[in-house]
Amino acid sequence: ATERELNDLRHQYLERVQGLGLMVIFNTTVHRGNYTELPELIGFFKDHADQIGLASFNLQADTGRSEWGSRDIEVSKDSVRRQIEAAAGKALPWDAVRVGHNRCHDYLPTLVTNGNIHAAIDDPDDCAKLLAAMPSLGSDRHLSRRQLIFKYASAFMCRPPSWWPALRYLARMARKLGGDVLRSRGELQLLTFFIQNFMDADNLDAERIHACSFMVMTHAGPVSMCQHNARRDDYILQPLQVQAGEQVIHYHPLPKQSAPAAVREAS
Repeated sequence: ATERELNDLRHQYLERVQGLGLMVIFNTTVHRGNYTELPELIGFFKDHADQIGLASFNLQADTGRSEWGSRDIEVSKDSVRRQIEAAAGKALPWDAVRVGHNRCHDYLPTLVTNGNIHAAIDDPDDCAKLLAAMPSLGSDRHLSRRQLIFKYASAFMCRPPSWWPALRYLARMARKLGGDVLRSRGELQLLTFFIQNFMDADNLDAERIHACSFMVMTHAGPVSMCQHNARRDDYILQPLQVQAGEQVIHYHPLPKQSAPAAVREAS
């Protein structure tokens, strides 16, 4: 009945993946029923930041197949931002890192130390300069902390244009986090927050669909998740032709007599 009760199940999931080297992601649909519980839920994610890599908050949307329909006006990308800030106890730099269309997603990497949440990237200019200086340097969450430090330190040494932005960043982080890191005896965890503002099926925005960074692979190529949600049956119920050696197999997801009219016509 509540997000707090679901924490027992979340604990079970965390126990099952211990030692497997997996990145743990929790997806939570945000709706009127659990909106007020978000700060407490974020506290759970914060307390387990040593195991959880990303917490995604997906805003309720009317896909045409749900009982609740469109979400309440209280639930929005901005209001979920405020709930995360309430749990962190501070304003957070949501626009320091941009992912996809600005009405669709928020991506906020944070550092958790001494029970406090701090933004890992707080200056968009420094972020842009570092990305420009190291365009091909990716991040592997399976690496140990020592391996990550060695990887980035080596990259900085080989790229002089990144030295000044990196030093500015490290000095700023030391001022912000230094006391908490000392009090926690060096414990520092990365926890990323992600907000996904899905669109209702009958209110799709062509600009946002075109700029989508959260896509689904289909037989016709990648399409926006919101577009896929709105026309799900058109994608997943299409008959498929599979080549197995010299044999061609025709696969129909549904028997023809029970398939939607559009699928029967296509088959």
